[in-house]
Amino acid sequence: MARVWGNVRGRLEGAPPARRGLGWAAFGAAVVAVAAALALLVPRGHAGSALENAALETAGDTLGVTLLDGSKLTLDSRTHVQVAGGNSDAVALVVGHGRISCDVTHRPGRSFVVRASGVEVRVVGTLFSVRDEQRPDGVHIDVNVERGMVEVVSERHPGQVSHIAAGQRFSEFVPAATGVPSDSAAALPLPALEPATSPRSAPSAPASASLEQRSPGEPAPAVHEPSPRELLDVANTARRAGDARAAADDYSQILKKFPSDGRAGLAAFELGRLRMDRLGDMAGAVQALERAVQLAPGSGFREDAMARLVTAYAASRRSSECARARDAYLAAFPAGVHRDSVTRGCGTP
Repeated sequence: MARVWGNVRGRLEGAPPARRGLGWAAFGAAVVAVAAALALLVPRGHAGSALENAALETAGDTLGVTLLDGSKLTLDSRTHVQVAGGNSDAVALVVGHGRISCDVTHRPGRSFVVRASGVEVRVVGTLFSVRDEQRPDGVHIDVNVERGMVEVVSERHPGQVSHIAAGQRFSEFVPAATGVPSDSAAALPLPALEPATSPRSAPSAPASASLEQRSPGEPAPAVHEPSPRELLDVANTARRAGDARAAADDYSQILKKFPSDGRAGLAAFELGRLRMDRLGDMAGAVQALERAVQLAPGSGFREDAMARLVTAYAASRRSSECARARDAYLAAFPAGVHRDSVTRGCGTP
């Protein structure tokens, strides 16, 4: 740092006044780059102190940063990102303006969150980008997922969770004058920001009351059937609240009523995780995880589902199925993050 400062100061003292502003900009970019490099060199036990409350900002150039766990961040030009949390268990980035791309390494139990103007993106392991563009007419927020899946929540739509998979995009526009999202806010191609009705909490009139209000021969009013997205939102809410049994019931309803829906694979995976980790139902976990692998062949959670299948089969003492699941995982993910544990899962191959 002293050497960088000395070189820049020498140039500034000899530079014409009109060019000094450019010199300061170059110095700022150099400081950011050096600070990022220092963060990469800090020992693993000090990762939090290296990144906590750090600010990354670019002018005309881009900036790439690799975290200690292998996750890669790329800031576009004219981007400001504040690191609100940066320890080994939690990473939180706040995009002030501009665009950041995140290639996040899967790490069980680690929280990775990116926030931009009231929108929060929650990540497990995926490749995605977040753009917070400040325009005269308001704020334009875009989340693009290239690999895996993320959860997106907006403070302007409390209680709603949008699941954005690879190839999909979430966008939200906040007009400058009102600060209220416009009707164009949407998650493409899924309508993620439509008001959701909770199947468990939605009020329903007693049957007798509805009959009294109908004239003879008048058909009964249509009963609202929750959509797959509504069921998934309710199941996720129950899971985060610790109600494993209720969440499992909702995930099961998705598989029963909407087996061909694009969310069925994710529902099967979450159901398998709950049965395996919370409900002690290994046979049920195997059934759900097998469906997750079958229904979502290109999903970001398929590797985890296949690795969990090995563990579930081993715990159930189903040796032949365990070996089959192990070989399938190693064939699909020869350098996967679970390779070591899967290889040992059924004993020596």
